[in-house]
Amino acid sequence: MPAQAIVVRDGHNYVFVVGADNKAAQRKVETGRRVGERVELLQGLKAEESVAVQGAGFLNEGDLVKIVQ
Repeated sequence: MPAQAIVVRDGHNYVFVVGADNKAAQRKVETGRRVGERVELLQGLKAEESVAVQGAGFLNEGDLVKIVQ
């Protein structure tokens, strides 16, 4: 996972999963090793889920997200 996708709040690590409705849902994750700008996720995310990477630190639960590829 890109390190910029991980948000630290209240001493816990979170990512924002983007659902089919393009809304952000905060998800608590457990991180593992860090190598450069990549972070290993041990728990909290399914392989098929989409995660907000850029601007994740500014998101809140339920925010509308624009998908850019």
